[in-house]
Amino acid sequence: MISEEHVEKIITAVSNMITLVFILSLFSDLLGISLFELFQKLVTTPWIIPVEIIERYWFIWYGMEWVMLFAIAIDWWYSQWYYSKYKETPSPTYTLCISTLVFAPSIFLFAITHKTLFAFLIVFGGLSMLNASFKLKR
Repeated sequence: MISEEHVEKIITAVSNMITLVFILSLFSDLLGISLFELFQKLVTTPWIIPVEIIERYWFIWYGMEWVMLFAIAIDWWYSQWYYSKYKETPSPTYTLCISTLVFAPSIFLFAITHKTLFAFLIVFGGLSMLNASFKLKR
């Protein structure tokens, strides 16, 4: 069961993120920049990486995607097994390691392939890394 303290922390984190979005939106409006257009250009603009290099080494990018798929699947299986056996989540050190394993290649693969999946993995991997690092500090 989730305690009131955890619910309060979650609500505080969500409200802080919403406040940050509002502040960035207001700041960009004051500067005359459309935040949505800026994000769209950031995601859809071709990167500086030459197409020849991407095509020449496609097997490396494809292999990295398979490694990430297996890492995520093994992490899911291990987390489910660990929770069913010990009734708690795996240690923050394990979570930090697996989040880094997902986060770092996702940045590189997103820059090359522009797949939305890697953008989501960047966001959720980063949030998971932050959560694990906060738990390790306590």
